[in-house]
Amino acid sequence: QMYDYQKEGVAFLTKRIPEMRFQPNALLCDDTGLGKTVTGTNALIEVEAETALIVCPSGVMGHWRQTLIEWGAFTYEEIFVFETGKDRIPKTAKVVIVNYQKIIIAAVKRQLLARRYDAILYDEIQYLKGYSSQVTKVMYRGDKKKNEPALCNRAKWKWGFTATATPNDCMELYP
Repeated sequence: QMYDYQKEGVAFLTKRIPEMRFQPNALLCDDTGLGKTVTGTNALIEVEAETALIVCPSGVMGHWRQTLIEWGAFTYEEIFVFETGKDRIPKTAKVVIVNYQKIIIAAVKRQLLARRYDAILYDEIQYLKGYSSQVTKVMYRGDKKKNEPALCNRAKWKWGFTATATPNDCMELYP
């Protein structure tokens, strides 16, 4: 059973609030321990996402997998978690979970860019606060020299999650 504030979070992410103009991007800044993973999982269910990419710190990849399974969003077999940079995404995978450090590995990045997603979820999105970081470049700018698109352009819905959204400098609000 979700708490009322989690239901409100799902409504916010999926733009089911009448006063809001539709925009498929959202940032959920609930406090630590309030269940942003449950909220994100239920938002995937609400928009009937068939595919998703979850980018998160390595320490919570298993938690994401378990939450997706517990809430019935996806089965264990439908979820692929990148363990190493040499892993290959199975064709049957509907959800890909990867940590921020692995998306800059060429073989991983190539596989992620080859797929389309209904939603991309960025857990602890503050990892993308550095405008010039390699991770931010892969996610939001791509590589024009290599004709690589930004990974964020591979999905309709893009949701960020954080409990520490306060920037130290205005450039940290990029993108």
